Amino acid sequence: MISNMGFRNDERGISEVLAFIFVFAIIITSVGVLYSVGFSSMNDYQENEQLRNAERAMEALGDNFDDIHRHAGVGQRHGELSLRQGTVVVDDESTQMNVTAGSEGPIFEDENASFVDGDNVTLGTFEYRTGSDWIAYQGSGLFRGDDSGSAVLEVPPIRKTDEGTLVVSMVAIESDGRSLQSGEMTGFTATDTDERVAVTDSSLDDENVTITIHPEPGYETGWVRALERAGAETEPEFDETDGTIEAEFTDIDAYTVNVVGIEIDF
Repeated sequence: MISNMGFRNDERGISEVLAFIFVFAIIITSVGVLYSVGFSSMNDYQENEQLRNAERAMEALGDNFDDIHRHAGVGQRHGELSLRQGTVVVDDESTQMNVTAGSEGPIFEDENASFVDGDNVTLGTFEYRTGSDWIAYQGSGLFRGDDSGSAVLEVPPIRKTDEGTLVVSMVAIESDGRSLQSGEMTGFTATDTDERVAVTDSSLDDENVTITIHPEPGYETGWVRALERAGAETEPEFDETDGTIEAEFTDIDAYTVNVVGIEIDF
């Protein structure tokens, strides 16, 4: 009579091998999943941290550059930015601004500066870009965006005082379209070009002043939010037909608009 003991031993051996393979497969799969998820999360964290650092650095840099239009006699300011393989682009062909005061019409039409184009002032852009994300200093404001849209981080200096005076003071960046990609800390110097537009009128009597922005592509939502936060009495909206955003400030008795041209070198 043939014993079944050998068959049972073989079955037990096969079961143990299969169990080992099964457990080993679970471990390998778990490690793979954890590695993939963890690596992706780490990449996301590093990218977000890089953008937060860039945002803080751009805020400090912009505040430094703004001294040129805020304080008479300040002709130059310097700052640094760690690019971390990102790209900086300085462009003078970007968002344009038009200001119309009541029955007077556009206030820039008689001004003579290289950044004045007809009735408009071209604001220029100092932009840091990494991947699809960007942070930009424009019109002395700070904007952030990606492929899905944009937001305003620091509102351009546009305000209406309690006395009914509209005050606009900002820089216009003049450049030949330079760009730089680097992984190192890079210095940037803003210099007053001695070109400026300074228009003041205190003869208005509860009139409306309209600021019209023609934003470059990608900046539309950011400028809508900026004009809202600046206190526009009408709700700013982007008009896709003519590519502009209008913001109306009412009951204005006086206005002061000051735009100073700067060059940014690196």
